[in-house]
Amino acid sequence: MPETTSPFEQGFIKVAIPRFGPNVAPHFATAPEILLCVFHKGRVRLRIPLDMAKQTVQQKLEKVLALGVQVFICGAIEERARVFLERRGIRVLSNRSGPVAEVVRRFASKEEKQRPSSPSPTL
Repeated sequence: MPETTSPFEQGFIKVAIPRFGPNVAPHFATAPEILLCVFHKGRVRLRIPLDMAKQTVQQKLEKVLALGVQVFICGAIEERARVFLERRGIRVLSNRSGPVAEVVRRFASKEEKQRPSSPSPTL
């Protein structure tokens, strides 16, 4: 049986953004929804809104882990929650605000600049 590789080994990045309507939620604990975005080569390939309105903070954190999120972009976040995520290898980018679409665009732009360039094909 051939060995399969994770899509994240191929340059995919899962990003979670707590949101309130079209904007980044002011605080993770009160966010009614988390938007899961899957990026590849600097572009959003998939967006999945997840209803988290009735979840506790701990349930929200466990969901983020279960989804395999690598980057968590949020407004304010409790120190305990931030440490919980970071100790599990998730990069936390806090103190973000404004429209989610703009935050996603800025993240994609920065990730594309940091991505190593592919070697040029030889002819």
